[in-house]
Amino acid sequence: MATPAAAAPLTYDCDTTPGHFSELSQDLPPGPVTVSGILTPHVMNIADRWAPSGIVNLESADGTELVQIVVTGSLRIDKESMSASLRVTSEGKEQKIDLGIVSLMQPLPFSLAWDPAGKVLVKLANWRREVALRPGSVAKASVSCSTGEFLFEKLAFGAR
Repeated sequence: MATPAAAAPLTYDCDTTPGHFSELSQDLPPGPVTVSGILTPHVMNIADRWAPSGIVNLESADGTELVQIVVTGSLRIDKESMSASLRVTSEGKEQKIDLGIVSLMQPLPFSLAWDPAGKVLVKLANWRREVALRPGSVAKASVSCSTGEFLFEKLAFGAR
């Protein structure tokens, strides 16, 4: 059986109805880890309480430390564009970092590269940011979507 670091890249067509979500997750080995791939937003659905969103996530075993790439939109505001941002939660503090606007059907190469010292290098399309999490061990990576269709291609989880 292949380990996460040796597994072939995956394709995950995350397609959800309004107000629902789907997730693909992977437990990670100790040490430096990376999740990477290409995220393409395809379809935004309408739901009263939920925005269409595609998310790439790295988090600690207890879920208290995390960094997420979030692509979200609203058909009521713009039928062709979505906003890209980072969400960081560390040591009880939450932070949102706006990156910019992306288009439906725009392929967005991404990576989250974490080292045990707590540094995370985030790349999405042409944006690059470095954020800090509490030193330790990231234990889980995931990609998910809600209220729309988001294609994750060349998806790879594992040691770097």
